[in-house]
Amino acid sequence: SGTYTLSGGNLSAGFGFIGYRGVGVFNQSGGTVRINNNLQIAYYPGSSGTYNLSDGSLFTSTLYVGKEGTGIFNQSGGSVTIEKLNSVSGLYLGYFTGSSGTYNLSGGSLSAPSETIGVLAGGVGVFNQSGGANTITDFLAVGYRSGSSGIYNLSGGSLVSDYESIGFQGLGAFNQSGGSNTVTGELVVGDSTSGNGTYNLSGGMLAAPSEIVGSYGVGVFNQSGGANTVSGDLRVGDQLNGHGAYALSGGSLFTANTIVGNAGTGVFTQTGGSHTVNQTLNLAALPGSSG
Repeated sequence: SGTYTLSGGNLSAGFGFIGYRGVGVFNQSGGTVRINNNLQIAYYPGSSGTYNLSDGSLFTSTLYVGKEGTGIFNQSGGSVTIEKLNSVSGLYLGYFTGSSGTYNLSGGSLSAPSETIGVLAGGVGVFNQSGGANTITDFLAVGYRSGSSGIYNLSGGSLVSDYESIGFQGLGAFNQSGGSNTVTGELVVGDSTSGNGTYNLSGGMLAAPSEIVGSYGVGVFNQSGGANTVSGDLRVGDQLNGHGAYALSGGSLFTANTIVGNAGTGVFTQTGGSHTVNQTLNLAALPGSSG
């Protein structure tokens, strides 16, 4: 077991391993850490690693939390910057089979080109955000490959991304009870054929130009509170084999167009809340679809 405590000054390395084969803990309350290549927390099976950041700055090109073991990253302040140096640069939680990665963001700022929660088959990733700011320039994938499992819990703070896939090929869930989730491009729940995604909105604000529930996979959107604003199309059951369901029991939903059954099978159930469509409500838009 090993512990490193940094309260000031500068630490730089080519690679960083916290919990290589045993138990590793890194405590940062100040100063600057720069890992030029990648930082890996819980590298081998059976290992465990924890990074506690309360102040200061961390820079790296790739951050793995739970590569093959059990990894935890606790951020209550400071800043984490993942720089895009190559195509794999990003944040990965729960990478290989048997791994578990958890990121707890309660304060400070996190910025990354991409974030993947639950990466390969058997990998489990969890992102808990109760505060702070999480900014993603490219995509957020929750439940990336078939057999993976990912959960994003948003109760406070802000999340901004270009593209969000909840259940890309694996099992993904996004639970929002507070805070704000702003998607500048597209939100997809149940993305690919094997993808199974669920978005539960009970509070806070969600905004996107386009939202698809059940693209090629199975997507479920449960809204019991909060505000969901879609400046373009909300499509439920989008593609030929896509199955989508939207259940509105509370809160407010605003769309330019709501399409239930675009080319696939879509079901919209409203038992409460408000649904405002500025332009067109379309049920079973294309031949062979069901709405």
